[in-house]
Amino acid sequence: MANGLLATVDITSANTDTLIYTTPASTNSVVSVIFCNRSSSVIKVRLYVGATVSASTAFVFDRSIPPGENYRESGIVLRAGQNINARANVLGINVIVTGYEDAA
Repeated sequence: MANGLLATVDITSANTDTLIYTTPASTNSVVSVIFCNRSSSVIKVRLYVGATVSASTAFVFDRSIPPGENYRESGIVLRAGQNINARANVLGINVIVTGYEDAA
């Protein structure tokens, strides 16, 4: 099972849901998600946790991140097949997932 850095994704389409990480089959994971704003503008981000992207799986909604800053959500527990999806209103942000995976 993996631990440490699990995923890094540069969001390349504004206002589009982007798959960041999927928990492997027969695995549970505990993760932290870090948004890093590399731009010179405030960026609004959304984070969805679950099997699908919907209002009911929104974990963070339109959180503003100042230029050059980051934002972290920790202690997210996922079952096999569950996803982390993210969205940003403009380009210039990357998403990092750290944590560990363990057999279910």
